Amino acid sequence: MTRRRNKSRKPQPKQRILSQEIRQQKAFQCLKTGCYREAVTHYKELLKLERRQEWIASLAEAYHGRAQDLTNKGMFKEAVAIWRNRAEVCSCPLSTPFFFRLLLGAGQTGKAVALLQETRIDLEQQGVLPEVREQFAALAVAGAAEALDGWPADDPLTRDCPTAMAALEAYCERDDERLHTALSAIPFRSPFRDLRQILKALHCSESDIESATEMLARVPETSPFIALARAAKTTLLPDQDVFSRLPELDRETRAFVAALKGWPTKILPFCHELLQLGSEPNPEALLRFLLRHRKLLDAELVRQAGCRILIYYPKGRSLFARSCGALTPFERACADALHMEEQRAHPREIVVAWSDAVTKLEGLKQQHNKEAALSAALILRHMVEYQVRLSEPEYMLIPHIEQSLEFDPEDRASYIRLIQLYRKGGRLKEARHWLERALACFPENVAVLEEAVETALAGNAYKKAAGLAARILDKDPINQRVRSALIDAHLAHARKQIGQTKLELAAKELDTAFSWVRTEDDRARVALVQGVLLLNQGEHNGAETRLKSGEASSGGGLAGRFCLLIELVRMKHPVPQTMKRINLPKPAGKPSMEDVLRLIRLLNDRFHNEKNLAATALNHLTAPLRRAANNPFHATEADVICDTWGRFGLHDLRCRYAKSALKQWRNMPVFVYHKAAAEIELPKGLTDRTFDQLMDAEDRAHDAGEMVVAQRIRKLLDQNDLFAADYFDVADFPDSDFDGDMPDIASMIEMIMGGNPSSGSRGSKKQTAEEVLSELTAQLFGGISGMDDDDFPFEEGDFDPFAPAPKKPKRAVKKKSKAKPSKPDQQDLF
Repeated sequence: MTRRRNKSRKPQPKQRILSQEIRQQKAFQCLKTGCYREAVTHYKELLKLERRQEWIASLAEAYHGRAQDLTNKGMFKEAVAIWRNRAEVCSCPLSTPFFFRLLLGAGQTGKAVALLQETRIDLEQQGVLPEVREQFAALAVAGAAEALDGWPADDPLTRDCPTAMAALEAYCERDDERLHTALSAIPFRSPFRDLRQILKALHCSESDIESATEMLARVPETSPFIALARAAKTTLLPDQDVFSRLPELDRETRAFVAALKGWPTKILPFCHELLQLGSEPNPEALLRFLLRHRKLLDAELVRQAGCRILIYYPKGRSLFARSCGALTPFERACADALHMEEQRAHPREIVVAWSDAVTKLEGLKQQHNKEAALSAALILRHMVEYQVRLSEPEYMLIPHIEQSLEFDPEDRASYIRLIQLYRKGGRLKEARHWLERALACFPENVAVLEEAVETALAGNAYKKAAGLAARILDKDPINQRVRSALIDAHLAHARKQIGQTKLELAAKELDTAFSWVRTEDDRARVALVQGVLLLNQGEHNGAETRLKSGEASSGGGLAGRFCLLIELVRMKHPVPQTMKRINLPKPAGKPSMEDVLRLIRLLNDRFHNEKNLAATALNHLTAPLRRAANNPFHATEADVICDTWGRFGLHDLRCRYAKSALKQWRNMPVFVYHKAAAEIELPKGLTDRTFDQLMDAEDRAHDAGEMVVAQRIRKLLDQNDLFAADYFDVADFPDSDFDGDMPDIASMIEMIMGGNPSSGSRGSKKQTAEEVLSELTAQLFGGISGMDDDDFPFEEGDFDPFAPAPKKPKRAVKKKSKAKPSKPDQQDLF
């Protein structure tokens, strides 16, 4: 009977026959890269062709590497078979210390003892018997009595084994005296010397962990006791680190570590179950695990941990409530807010959620609950950070910071932030109020005293500022910020005296300021005021020298010239005439990027509270700053520059730099925003093209995840009323009586009835709005011939006479007038 051929079975591909040279190269490469299994195959094929001694040696090396790989995986039986193949194929000795390790690891102790009796003399002649003896010593300590079979009575293994067992027993029983005696009796060359080192390290670990770690490090990696040494090293770690390493240990080692750490017997099963959840457990599984073991753990700990898990698993609240009780209103509000943060909700929604949590705590605060008050304060400060992300005006941050200080009146950072906000907003009365409260809590704190100096300077209390600064420098002589503030106080006082023509007193004040100078920047500021003083005294040559020196010490370039100009503007000197009088040339050429960025840093660091004064000085640098707009700034740098020009009211420069940036980064939303914000403030107004770009930029910013830019664009549109309230504008109907205010329903009816002859006179009975609109609809569509209900052009729900008119975008500036409708069209409108 003929067999049917299985056509579905694919034919096996023919193996490629390699040449001897190629196979030899592959064998060498596999051996070199640690691919021992493939190396064994290649060398066995080569030996079929020719038994070269070098190939035999390489095959033996490959067998050894393969056996080592299997040993590392705990596959001792397979490694034993590989080693036997090595001895047979390569004519290598079978009895080696490594093979005894394989036999003992595979549990073939009887075969190991028998092989030892056969080859003991050879092993001793080769000098490897001590290594084999150490392996049998480790087996003996593990409780295998047969490990001593075949060894003479006078052998170090047989002789030292009772002493080693006594030391181990003494350590377990915490008998320090007997342990010390036993360890001292174990010789240095004993096969149990590594065990002696480990027990000694464990004994001293209770008092000196560092010394114990050093002792364990002396145990070599080739020692049979290395596993015990590694477990002992693990026990020296803190509990948290030990738990993180448990996944790397086998079950027996975990039990040994738990015993050495003194953990309760219930902890290890708990750890085993917890490890099964993985490094990133599912929130539901983790919650169920905690609730299942709540009797083993502290009840309050389980509740706190459960509340944290509910942030990621809100559906588990009912499960949590059945075991730990329902969440309090505050806990529920916190969980909702944190869940919104985890889901990356809009910052505004997150602020509202946290505000609800604070409301839930206000009642507890009235009960003098300090913990609740502190929680409320922390939440309020967290809300402030989200408000900053929303780019909200700084005055909107103040209520939450003040409220947080009412809950927690001992937070220094909040005092400082609140004082700075009030001072920046020019509200010095409120700043002084909170400064007094801060000084009452922190009378000697340097940071609070620094704010006192800045506040005094802002209020022109120069003597008070100088006294406070000197007080700080007594405590902190190297405080450069306070030293600069002290110099500023003396300079401000000198300017005041110059303005009052008290020139001698001003000179003394400047000498005092110069005595505090330590940096080149401070020296420059003093030199510039001295130059102004010399100008007022009529000493033009000396003024020229001092002003040029101050300009150079300020860094030169745009930054140096700005520092000079602002001093002249501050003292009300006519800039063009003064510059000619003291022979100071105008800045020439195109400023470099570094020059512009140095000026920007100076403006933001030192002149953010003198914007009008700085803008007046910058008007004299308009020409070079315009020339520098085409420099290839980075996007971040260009954004900071545009933002700085906007804050200082230099809208023409802001527009110019934004346009230059848009040439490099076409339609980038942030620069479209800067361009539009500048054009709104310029006389020509916002162009149609820029308005269209702005609308498109908001969408692209949303799509790109640039929420801050999108928020700034939206705020710009809202603040400048760039959207019309209605679809139709008054200019669309120039002949109408509509005055621009939206009429109510009654006015609408009067307007319709007044313009419709069929509605009756004013003295007739007033119709309802529905009746009027129904009549109007009939008039509009009833006169169309050939149209019945089925031909009505609108489906149900498509037309709602009470729905508001659709909105359309409209610019607030420079609106184009529309064509005037013809008169007949207006007559037929109603």
